[in-house]
Amino acid sequence: MKKILVVMFIALLSGCGSSGPMQSFYGPIATPQYIDIVKNGLLEDSEEVKLVGEASSSKDQRVSGGAIIVTDTRILFATWNRKTLKYDPLASIPFIDIESYGSNPSLSVPLALVGWSFHITTEHATYEFASKQMDSLYYFIRKSNPNAVLVDG
Repeated sequence: MKKILVVMFIALLSGCGSSGPMQSFYGPIATPQYIDIVKNGLLEDSEEVKLVGEASSSKDQRVSGGAIIVTDTRILFATWNRKTLKYDPLASIPFIDIESYGSNPSLSVPLALVGWSFHITTEHATYEFASKQMDSLYYFIRKSNPNAVLVDG
């Protein structure tokens, strides 16, 4: 009986030591409410979500984790804030503004460690991301803006 109590106590302590899904680098991707948490405060009611996935973004050699959301009108990247337990918008890119997109490891040096790195360029900025959803994102860009040019490095 003592052995069972000791094993249960150790299991309880090890469970308390884990950070849980809300403390993940990408946010609560392993929870059933993931889509609702992502949409909360980031999207208009009229926007239709086409794709949501974990992603990283790079700016000034600093990598941030979060979610990439594709709607019927734009691509949105939001970083996961572990203090507020909410996604904070970092980039909102309307499909109509995308001039070019593609993989380019020389642009995404910090993201190359994560893998699946790509960029999206508009008239005013170049955004660098990494996501296993890269091929799906390319599909939505081609479908929503046939004038955007695929440039692979």
